[in-house]
Amino acid sequence: MKSYVKTIAAVLIAGVIGLSGVAAMAAEDAAGVLKHTKEALASVKSALTHAQAGHKDMTLDELKLTKQHMKEVTGDYLGASLQHAQARIRTATNEAEKGDMAKSAAALSEAVEKLTAIEKKVSEQHAK
Repeated sequence: MKSYVKTIAAVLIAGVIGLSGVAAMAAEDAAGVLKHTKEALASVKSALTHAQAGHKDMTLDELKLTKQHMKEVTGDYLGASLQHAQARIRTATNEAEKGDMAKSAAALSEAVEKLTAIEKKVSEQHAK
């Protein structure tokens, strides 16, 4: 009988420790999403500046960095906003690769608007 009590106690303690680790991981993930959202916004703004100046290679470098950060921006609450931002970034990349920096800049301008809205949503979610 004593071995059952010890086993049950050990399982309960392991469960509590496991759940506290999950809660800490979730908070870290939320902070990570916010960090990557801010970094994606900064790099897309930089890409816009380079596109407006006609710097194709620098624009593409910044877009590559933006895409890396966007992979870490997740959350069901972002839904269509995230998809629209990613679509604008793809369009900007395609246009920059073609050398049409004016069209790339136009898509990047929209991407900045979308990512700014996403950053606000992520910040609000992170504050909860």
